Amino acid sequence: MFNLSYELVQNCNVSCKFCYNGWKNPLVNQTKISYSPQKAEETLERLFKKHFIRSLSLIGGEPLWVSNLERIVSIGYENYCSIISISSNGFGAPIARYKSLIGLGVESFLFPLHSANPQLHDELVGRKGAWNDAVRSLEFMAGQDVITTVNITAIRDNISEIIPIFELLRNRGISDFLVNRFVPGGAGAANWKALMPSVEESKYLMQQLDDYAAKHECNIYFSIAYPECVIPSASYPNLNINHCATPDSMPHIVDIEGNLRLCNLSPHNAGNLLTQNLDEILQSSYAQSWLEVPELCRPCALFDKCRAGCRAGAEQLGFTNMLPDPLVWTDFQRFDPA
Repeated sequence: MFNLSYELVQNCNVSCKFCYNGWKNPLVNQTKISYSPQKAEETLERLFKKHFIRSLSLIGGEPLWVSNLERIVSIGYENYCSIISISSNGFGAPIARYKSLIGLGVESFLFPLHSANPQLHDELVGRKGAWNDAVRSLEFMAGQDVITTVNITAIRDNISEIIPIFELLRNRGISDFLVNRFVPGGAGAANWKALMPSVEESKYLMQQLDDYAAKHECNIYFSIAYPECVIPSASYPNLNINHCATPDSMPHIVDIEGNLRLCNLSPHNAGNLLTQNLDEILQSSYAQSWLEVPELCRPCALFDKCRAGCRAGAEQLGFTNMLPDPLVWTDFQRFDPA
């Protein structure tokens, strides 16, 4: 039994500066998969027959780009999936499509907003009008009986814009926020040192988030925890901070060809769920390597808590997961493989 994140499509109608999709990264060997409605349906059917899937998250790319999304959702519920969620950028999506998906039973939606300033948001995602469509989507969902979460990626350009996003959307009935720190990868790999906030900037952000969560009725989730030796999570008790997990509990991502990645940021396929069972993949040498301690972290007593931060960031920069989070390299200057 596991929670499946189904990478339905890799095409997208925006072009974010910080997009993590590995096929956009020339430093790694990840091939873009062309979308096939038939293959997407057949693979999902086979996955349900082979595995007990409790919940299904439809991610991309842009899932609302596909014509057969309603059929994909129906396959999930026909196979007794208890929860189905959709992650979208909201750009160009008609309200009628949202109503259709809610009518089928989709109960959770995730939309991005990277600035309270329309011009900056549009610049960060590379599409004029994207801010208006994201806010329109969020305002509609706020009036529905669904879980609506705002996704924010924190980079150096928008680090001072995040609290204004909370204020803007709380006034519109939204109270769940997911803040992702930028990790090098995808389209952002080529310019990662300019995009990634410094340790001091990151500490400022975390304190701002923690203070806000303490004073207001809202849920702030912080995805991709910092290495504990850089920014200790205990300093921010009002945040829901997500640390990297062990292979068996990492957020497994499966594409329409059945390839499984251990997390969304990792560019490497760990195996294929159409030809292997999950236990077999998790016992592979690659999956087991995530349990090993990187040499730089061996003297540290905090490894079991943070697991060296986001080691997928090292993979995205062309190295292996035996290097710790790139934030350790740049700000501690203990080691810089670049």
